[in-house]
Amino acid sequence: MIEFLKHVLGGQNQFASGGLLLMAIGAVGAYLRSIPEKLWSWIVDQTTMMITVKDDDAVFVWVKEWFLDQKFLKARPAD
Repeated sequence: MIEFLKHVLGGQNQFASGGLLLMAIGAVGAYLRSIPEKLWSWIVDQTTMMITVKDDDAVFVWVKEWFLDQKFLKARPAD
């Protein structure tokens, strides 16, 4: 594969060589562009948890009261 690329890129047809090089650079760029999104998704998946509590469950009242006591859910006064 490497020999093939050397042959094509070093060949006499500069138009084909340039097109192949541009395609390879574009593919690498597209892959590198997706890395931050994949990394962020992995971090979110590793650091968050989701639970489902139905309103007819006995635990629902306890969970609701716990959420109502949390400071991060309380409205802040407008400045």
